[in-house]
Amino acid sequence: MLVEGSPVAFLVDVVPAAHLSGCDFRSFCGSGLDLPVGRGDPGLAYLGTRLGAELSAGEIRRRLKRREPHALLRLEAELFSLEDEVVDDSASHFVPESFHFHNNRRVNAIPAAAWERTTGLAG
Repeated sequence: MLVEGSPVAFLVDVVPAAHLSGCDFRSFCGSGLDLPVGRGDPGLAYLGTRLGAELSAGEIRRRLKRREPHALLRLEAELFSLEDEVVDDSASHFVPESFHFHNNRRVNAIPAAAWERTTGLAG
């Protein structure tokens, strides 16, 4: 992701092969979330996201064209289907001064196993 020609985000999505059939990657330009939303299948249930900070290093630092280590905002997310299957596993790194994030939360009951998996805490 570029802002005024400079890279400000590095995004990686891992989508199970079963959800990639019929996808034309020559014209695709989006995220792992765009695939099921665009198709309407599978039905989506919830997204568990962990927020944190990380120093840029290695491949991420190179991709973001940073000479020195730089604090980045890291979002790790797992998108689950109605069948409680991971549909997208993503890791996104953002240069903080380039983004303003707002976390809107909604309280819904989710299965105890899903709570443990996304938070690491016992339900």
